[in-house]
Amino acid sequence: MRRFLEQWERLTIEATHLESVGDTVFAHVVQHGKGRASGIGGDTTYFMLFTFRAGKNIRIDAIVDEAEAREAAGLEHSNAATKGRRRHLAPPLHFFVAQAP
Repeated sequence: MRRFLEQWERLTIEATHLESVGDTVFAHVVQHGKGRASGIGGDTTYFMLFTFRAGKNIRIDAIVDEAEAREAAGLEHSNAATKGRRRHLAPPLHFFVAQAP
């Protein structure tokens, strides 16, 4: 992680939408960064899935394609199996903000 962060003058990862289904939290993520060597800034969007068991995070997936991420989280269909377990969480959430040394 330290090596990854050293590449950036500034890096912010923001969850703009959170939704839970059972033991998984689906996050729509926007990453803003400015490269240390190039000085070039940029943004990228992707989706993260956080899976919990017994109150502990046991898995984190990062997926670029929204349809694939929604399917992996069990959000591809609005059916009775997931409808009662789905709840929206209040965005935005800055769940990771780092400034490299």
